[in-house]
Amino acid sequence: MTLLEQLRFAKVNKKAFMVKEYFPTSINWWDALNFIYQQTQEDNDELKEQKRDRHRDVDVFGNVLTQHPFWLAPQTGLVWNHFKEIKNFLIKINNDCGIDADFTDCNFYKHWDSRNCSCDALWHSEGIKVSLGDKFVPSHSDPWDAFYFQIIGKSFWRITDPTGSSEVYELDEGDILFFPIETSHEVWSEGPRTGLLVNADSQKDLAKYIGL
Repeated sequence: MTLLEQLRFAKVNKKAFMVKEYFPTSINWWDALNFIYQQTQEDNDELKEQKRDRHRDVDVFGNVLTQHPFWLAPQTGLVWNHFKEIKNFLIKINNDCGIDADFTDCNFYKHWDSRNCSCDALWHSEGIKVSLGDKFVPSHSDPWDAFYFQIIGKSFWRITDPTGSSEVYELDEGDILFFPIETSHEVWSEGPRTGLLVNADSQKDLAKYIGL
């Protein structure tokens, strides 16, 4: 099945699916940590102000949000300006869904807080997440359909569908996992990992975009 066919099946049946070795990547820990370091040098006063309303385990270093135990999230969607591979990945995942659109000038990336899309692309990257500690993410649901792209390391995802049935997916580097909005998920790892969350724009009708 093509990616588009798998996506249609998953949306109709409210199921997750994984594609092994969808986009092999050469991004390594030096690349990821160098990017994190550069982001800590960026000043983000608004992020510092927001910290006062956040959980006590959350801290801010420049443009990087950190959380115990040792989870790092640069607060920029423009990660593909630093990693050309990620831009090529976004082009591929949109093209494989039948969408050929230029997203480089989209307001989603220029105005990170509002994330209002102004382009015709469907899939947008939320930014990389780096986990260097033994972080377990408890079960929750996201307010959008999403893909997760495993860039470095390995992660485990337990996806639960609306019927209560669950399945665990083991993602290696280059794998992607799709989980529809109707599902919930919990995440853990065995070692350090880096990944990219890719969202379907909430203002767009995914079913229409993929021909349902």
